[in-house]
Amino acid sequence: GLERLSAAGGDLRRISSVASFFVSRVDTLVDQMLQSRSGDLRELQGKAAVANSKLSYVRVKQLFAGDRWERLAAQGARVQRPLWASTSTKNPALSDVVYVEELLGPTTVNTVPPQTLDAFRDHGKASLTITRGLEKAQLFFVELEAAGISMQQVAQELEEEGVKSFADSFTALLAAIED
Repeated sequence: GLERLSAAGGDLRRISSVASFFVSRVDTLVDQMLQSRSGDLRELQGKAAVANSKLSYVRVKQLFAGDRWERLAAQGARVQRPLWASTSTKNPALSDVVYVEELLGPTTVNTVPPQTLDAFRDHGKASLTITRGLEKAQLFFVELEAAGISMQQVAQELEEEGVKSFADSFTALLAAIED
């Protein structure tokens, strides 16, 4: 999109964007899938969201690097920032600030809900964490696949649910406006 805008003579300095990643929803779905499997898979629960987010961050950093990106940056383009959404902890077995503490890093945005922000102010620890444990995150997905859970399937299901939810909200908004 930035390359097309540049080719059309547009001002890249005016563009700013985020790529939204729903965090806790990943753990909620993966944990449900793990619970439906035979065997003791508890050690895998509550880890998919952070691992997925960390590896996504690395991928975003890769996309906004290299010669192709440098040409755009020289024209004033800004990197697209990962936005961590749905970052309140749903699983009481996890820290109430896990999705804040584990996903802190440059060029990220976290839509921290007020209750989670209060908890983080109270007992959270701020440090650069987004790139810590990347090897562990990669190994986690190998273990998850061995347990019969495909992150591709998880992503597809969450995408379909998310699109339906946003479409339903939009339809409701249009109906309210019409009324």
